[in-house]
Amino acid sequence: MKRFSVRRNIRLKLVLAACLLSILPVLIVSIGSYTIASTSLEQEVGRAKRETLKQVQERIDDRLIALNKTVLQHLFNSSSLNEFLQLDDPYKDIRLYKEVVAILNSIEVLVDNVDSAELYLINEDKILSVNKGLNSAENMDPELRERLRENHAPYFWIDRKTDSWMTRGGSQEVTYVREVPVYGDHPRGYLIVKLNDRAFFQIYSEMDREVNSEMLVLTAMGNIFSDWNKSLLQADLGSYSFLTDIRESGLQEDGYTAKVDGQEMLINYWQSPNNGWKYVSVVPVKELTPLFVRIKQLTLLLCLSLVIGCLTAALMLSKHFYRLIKNILDLIRGKASRFPQSSGKQDEFSIIRHYVEMLHSVNDSLNDQIDVSKPVLASGFMQHVLTESVPADELTEKFDYYDLPHISPFYTIMRVELDNLRGQTEQDINLFVYAVKNIAEEILGTSGTVVKMHADVVLLVNHEPETTAAVRKTEAFRLADEIHTMVECVLNITATVGVGRCQEGLGNIRLSFKEATDALQYRLIVGSGKVIYVGQVQPDTAQQPFTYPAELEQQIMLQVKLGNEQQLIMLLDEFSQGLRQKDGISTEHVRMAFLQLISRVLRELYELDPDGGPLLFNYSLYERVNGLRTMNQMIDWLKNEVFPVISRHIMHRRNDSNHKSIETVLHYIEQHYDDDLSQPMMAELAGMPASHFSHIFKEELGMTFSDYLIAYRMEKAKELLSLTDMKVAEIAEKLRYNNSQNFIRVFKRINGATPGDFRASWAGRSVVKDQLASGQRAMPGKGSGTIE
Repeated sequence: MKRFSVRRNIRLKLVLAACLLSILPVLIVSIGSYTIASTSLEQEVGRAKRETLKQVQERIDDRLIALNKTVLQHLFNSSSLNEFLQLDDPYKDIRLYKEVVAILNSIEVLVDNVDSAELYLINEDKILSVNKGLNSAENMDPELRERLRENHAPYFWIDRKTDSWMTRGGSQEVTYVREVPVYGDHPRGYLIVKLNDRAFFQIYSEMDREVNSEMLVLTAMGNIFSDWNKSLLQADLGSYSFLTDIRESGLQEDGYTAKVDGQEMLINYWQSPNNGWKYVSVVPVKELTPLFVRIKQLTLLLCLSLVIGCLTAALMLSKHFYRLIKNILDLIRGKASRFPQSSGKQDEFSIIRHYVEMLHSVNDSLNDQIDVSKPVLASGFMQHVLTESVPADELTEKFDYYDLPHISPFYTIMRVELDNLRGQTEQDINLFVYAVKNIAEEILGTSGTVVKMHADVVLLVNHEPETTAAVRKTEAFRLADEIHTMVECVLNITATVGVGRCQEGLGNIRLSFKEATDALQYRLIVGSGKVIYVGQVQPDTAQQPFTYPAELEQQIMLQVKLGNEQQLIMLLDEFSQGLRQKDGISTEHVRMAFLQLISRVLRELYELDPDGGPLLFNYSLYERVNGLRTMNQMIDWLKNEVFPVISRHIMHRRNDSNHKSIETVLHYIEQHYDDDLSQPMMAELAGMPASHFSHIFKEELGMTFSDYLIAYRMEKAKELLSLTDMKVAEIAEKLRYNNSQNFIRVFKRINGATPGDFRASWAGRSVVKDQLASGQRAMPGKGSGTIE
């Protein structure tokens, strides 16, 4: 009996030892699964972050390039800056001074994110600004002054960050400097535009909604720009070694995890190819994998419980510790009651088996979560493939892992963009986009995959093998047209579908996507709500050079000045029709043509009214052009909101100016009626051509200049006859008549009586004398006869 008990104890110990050993592979598999899942998640998030940083960099670079183009347009369209810099005395020509101030003010108003625009005069060492006027440049930043002294480029950017004892203190400035004039060997001055860097971080905040995420900008001049609204990094930014490593790295992009301020951080960066700035994203790892961390902790807890349970069972086999172990086991059972237990009475081995099963259940749950997340990961991977270059072996591996179709090497990309969603809420836009995605998936079936990319839907069509190029092209057109028709019928909205060329090989998918995107841009020319194939709008043949319709622009400007709105509308339609008929014209050419037309009409407006002109519109006309999607939208906007408003404003200002000029002439006639006066002399006084002065004078007073002068002198003659004892011959000489007979003849023709008869009839009437002596000016010729 004793031998049987010993054998039983040995067998039980062997079973317990086997249980302990079985825990190890379960523990290894669980930890390995956690490591693989967390690493994969970090890699996918890293790619998404770098893609976000790239888009932020592109949008910031676009704003910087747009600023450069806007400044160049002002410099090319106006010679005022060059003429002003040639003056020996800046105050010598007040008109030029005002025009330059108006140009600086238009740059500040029309260009977003500009804090100030200034003109530096090299010879005078002075700075002209809108708010402060012309002042000495002695307070100019020394670093900027040094760059100006050593500069040999037509323009450059300079960034600086002032020192401060605070971690995020000091100001951050980005300054654009351009030589004036833009041509010539030696500049006479510099146009200095200071940007508001807060807009850079606002772009990142709009694109990345992570609460505990921060972007830093490492400039090429060694400065570190940060968002003052973020506080993820507490220490001085210059003290972090990972920022130094990123600055010294020669890679354009990279991502990794590092320990910063006592916690693991996911760090990604992207370098701009234009100015060398590096955009850095910092996110705590714990914000990305909270669920994985909890699963890891639960797995370790269960394995530890199993080990303790097996050791406890082994100790129970010893009689010496039997009573002590029994008490400990009771305690363990009491603790284990907190976990889910199976029904029925359980011994020690049942508890161990229950925990092992629970461990496998946790592991299966982890795999299920990975499977559930696979469509989201596949969508992120496809966005990465469409915008970035990916090695061929990685493409094949990931396409197999995510079950993406690749039955043949031929692919076509289509991009669907919804039209006229302005005014819709964010929720409605998302509903429309997902509805279009469902329609595309239903139509495409298993012949490809559909992903949502921002507010667009992108289709990857994998053509059947052993088909010709014509068949593949026809199939792509059929799918695009069917999707376009179904969206319009089911959702009652229009969509524009851009179709790229069919490409061979997974590595060329990105090229087809770019072509589909380019095809969508031609909606500006052909209109929205259509299927646009890139081969139709971008033929392989070389494009003809673009010629701007300058003569038509001159006709449009003439009608703006004349206020002929009907003729103006006809010319704008002719302008757009001419652009449509040009072979091979690009969307960039169309936008630049409209931007140049708007720049010209704004220059006319600002020259006539430098004070009120910039305030006529409460939004940027240049940004509105870039925001409109079709040429029809641009023409309707120009015909209804822009050119009629500017034309009426110019006519109103011109009428006011004409009225003031005629008032000046009338006042001069009152003071010098007894001098030799001529129409050319008065036209010069009014600052008009003689023919134009004659037309304006008659339009204002209803009579010609010569008739008005004769009538006014006859009124003065009546006054002299009534109030003085001057002889008729003396009055005739005073009023610049060669002889008294001519004077008498004109006086009788206008007043119906000779000067002698008029003096006799008005003698003794003091009331009339008082009225004439009061000095009130009446309209000559009214009620005193007819001027033939």
